[in-house]
Amino acid sequence: MILWHELREAHQNTPPEPGAGINLGQPAFDVPPTDADEKNSPSVAAFDRCERQEKLWRKPTFRLGTFNIHGGVGLDDRQDFDRTAECLRELDVVALNEVHGQFPSASSDQAAQLGQRLGMQWLFAPADVQWYYRGFGNGLLTRAPVTFWQWIPLPRRSDPSYRNMVLANLEFRDARRRATTVHLLLTHINQRYEADRHAQLQSVIAMYLSLAEPAVLAGDFNSTADDPEIQRLLHTHGVSDVVGEKSTTKMPERIDWIFVRGLRCTQAGIRRNVASDHPLVWAELELPRSKQ
Repeated sequence: MILWHELREAHQNTPPEPGAGINLGQPAFDVPPTDADEKNSPSVAAFDRCERQEKLWRKPTFRLGTFNIHGGVGLDDRQDFDRTAECLRELDVVALNEVHGQFPSASSDQAAQLGQRLGMQWLFAPADVQWYYRGFGNGLLTRAPVTFWQWIPLPRRSDPSYRNMVLANLEFRDARRRATTVHLLLTHINQRYEADRHAQLQSVIAMYLSLAEPAVLAGDFNSTADDPEIQRLLHTHGVSDVVGEKSTTKMPERIDWIFVRGLRCTQAGIRRNVASDHPLVWAELELPRSKQ
């Protein structure tokens, strides 16, 4: 009985240690990451290498998508990361939801597995720890260098699980080395508990509107267009629901969103697939001309 109690306590979701979310500009929660955190996180290593590069962005636009990958499990209940990666091959930046960590049966976390298949930098931002492993959370794939990122917890009252949002600064440099920074905020909002869902939406929206332009908010909001918080955001000056405005595929009950401020959308779409129980939602965004 004592052993069962200990195992049950270990299995219950807990928030990850501060070092699990590293801000490359300053320590998350003002707690410095340990040497073990730096060595054991392939995501941090991938972005650290990326930060030191000065890649040129030779296109006036970039393609950004948001995809709830459902742990890599498709509509046929089969897990296939090659299939998931194929859905993302044409994208430059991807906000990922329902990403699982490195359990004993896996060689790496799922964001890393997708990033390695696609030749993209990756980040896994766990929202909880299960069985002593970073279990479930959000992820980011990008071909553009990341100069700053931070894992930020979301409020919870009733939900036994944890949620987070991830803030990342993406840097695009043109042939003259002029840099444009795009602020990306990605998240996955609670579905089961209404009070938690609204509190999390309010927190995410407030953070997004505080960011300097250009800024993008993307992810699985578990909220449709008639939600009061979504309505308030849609009616905020300068905020565009680019997928709703540009996509020829209409989904009235859509819960995966891309909101944009300070960027012009040239095209967008909703792509149904068998790789997940969510569609891939994407937009092609035009970079503003550098003022430098």
